[in-house]
Amino acid sequence: MIYPPPFELKARYPTTALSGTWDGISGTVTVTLASPSRIQAISAACNAADGYAAANTIGATDDGLSNYMYARFERKSYPWGKAISFLTTSTQNREYSPSNDSLRYEVWGVTQDGRHVVHAALCTSHPKLPPDSLRAREVTSTVALKKDPDYALIERCPPQDFKPNLTSIDKMIGSLKMEGKN
Repeated sequence: MIYPPPFELKARYPTTALSGTWDGISGTVTVTLASPSRIQAISAACNAADGYAAANTIGATDDGLSNYMYARFERKSYPWGKAISFLTTSTQNREYSPSNDSLRYEVWGVTQDGRHVVHAALCTSHPKLPPDSLRAREVTSTVALKKDPDYALIERCPPQDFKPNLTSIDKMIGSLKMEGKN
């Protein structure tokens, strides 16, 4: 069910969520004063073997969609703390090779003080990917997905090939300043 604005979301812990477009980068960045167990889960994800293990540690999304791809997994170090990043895509019912209509670059991290979780989910695209899942290939398993040529493309291409490029996204996320005390 979709509710008309204004939306009211009740957070369990103090949260700052920014949604919008920054220098052509659209998405959401959320900083949450998190519970110790949530901090522990994100910290454990930062030590995961790959994006699939990290996503399993982080837990399910709350948007009603099912993420099934966690490509281009990287560990990150930002001025505000440590994090991981990956490209993900989601669907409601079937799994497809990567396409531009649902490709997101996600960053999950923990601040240096060990009290806040940073989560960024930002739209990105690649000029060689199909524009939408209708033109992508249906895949039947994670193994089949990892063998798909479009998956291989997004795993190995330079970060500058994406639009916006992943290096610009990382720079924007690295510029976050944590102020105030809770």
